[in-house]
Amino acid sequence: MTVSRYLSDESQIDLLEGVNDMSPNMVSLHASPGCKQPRHRLQKGAPESNECNSFVNYNQGCGVKINGGLSYGPKFNEVGGGWYALERTKKEIKAWFWSRDDPNVPVEVANRSHHSRGIIQAPIIGENTLLEVINGMQHSHHPDTIQIDTSKWGIPDVRFVDDECDIPKHFKEHRIVINLTFCGDWAGEFFTYLRSGCPGSCIDYVNFKPEAFKDAYWDIRSIRIFTLPHDVEYTQTGPFARADTEEKKA
Repeated sequence: MTVSRYLSDESQIDLLEGVNDMSPNMVSLHASPGCKQPRHRLQKGAPESNECNSFVNYNQGCGVKINGGLSYGPKFNEVGGGWYALERTKKEIKAWFWSRDDPNVPVEVANRSHHSRGIIQAPIIGENTLLEVINGMQHSHHPDTIQIDTSKWGIPDVRFVDDECDIPKHFKEHRIVINLTFCGDWAGEFFTYLRSGCPGSCIDYVNFKPEAFKDAYWDIRSIRIFTLPHDVEYTQTGPFARADTEEKKA
């Protein structure tokens, strides 16, 4: 997930979230008051709630379930995981998921090559050449540049729009958080816990069954961060996009 850098900002984007092995994955926005989503919008997933306000509905947020059972839980692990992609612009927040054996995963997503210094070259959306003219001068991209055009990825699994939500106002600079939460607000809620088929109470199970969590860990191949062309910084050696977090492998 990503959360705001600022303590006064309650915004959060959950890209991969689920509870107690219950599939599928839910992608959600949590925002300050005044952010909602329309019931009908172009996406593959199924909306669970359209109210993104963190201060109502017990901080449920506006969540969308990804279609199919391979996006989270044991089945996700059995097939070797997959790829998640999140795109944030001033107008939309979109998410895609491809299972490990999905033949439709874009080449630029599945490609494991990356810049060794942790600096990802700026993708130029819709660009057909490795040269562009900036202020009357030509700049060539670093040879490791990865060019991405998300319009070729098809309909996103999840799409949040700005019809009733000023995205730049509600979602400012974020940082990436990767965590496991035991008996959280969702997983530990009494009826949710019972419906998932777990025994006893959540707190007792965690306290007295530590061996049950031996496989509770993240195994991440990489995290890649890209910026759009208007966020590119230009230096004497050409354009580059600086990532706040270096690419990480596990």
